[in-house]
Amino acid sequence: MGKGKRQRKSDGAPQAEQAKPVRSRAPVDADPPLDLPPPEQRKRINALISLVLAASVFIPATYYMSDDRRDERYAWRMFSAQRAEICDAKVLEQRTDPKGVSTRHDLNLGVTIHQAWVSGLKLGRPDIVARFFEYRCEQADVQEVVLTRDCRSGAGRPLPVDVLTHECPGKAGAQAAATPAAPGDTPQ
Repeated sequence: MGKGKRQRKSDGAPQAEQAKPVRSRAPVDADPPLDLPPPEQRKRINALISLVLAASVFIPATYYMSDDRRDERYAWRMFSAQRAEICDAKVLEQRTDPKGVSTRHDLNLGVTIHQAWVSGLKLGRPDIVARFFEYRCEQADVQEVVLTRDCRSGAGRPLPVDVLTHECPGKAGAQAAATPAAPGDTPQ
């Protein structure tokens, strides 16, 4: 019969397979030595790995140790109360015309800057607010920029109004000489 099948004796009972003797193995040689870089190169590699790991911990730690609640670079935004806020941003600019008369103008944000920047101003992101102030101060007639954020919490409760005022550097002397704005043009 074929290999691996039981053979029957003439009486029909299965024949028990005979146990094969276990041969002892010869001792296995140790693994061949690894082809490792020289010790100086290993030290540099370990130092680089340590540096990357330290940066991976330090950079997010600066966020968690900060008091700025608007900076959510490493936050779990799905649990963020900041993201649940619904805010409206308004900008008033104090401008001086060629005659030296100072007036306040309401700025249409949707026309002035990209919608992504408008969203950043509504969230009060410090980097976007600072760059927006710089951008508006680049205009020759702008002396002061006032950003007003009016927000509601995720539950719908009104939050304190956030007013950020930025005087354009180098234009303070012209502002002092200019006439005051009309009474109806002040931020509310």
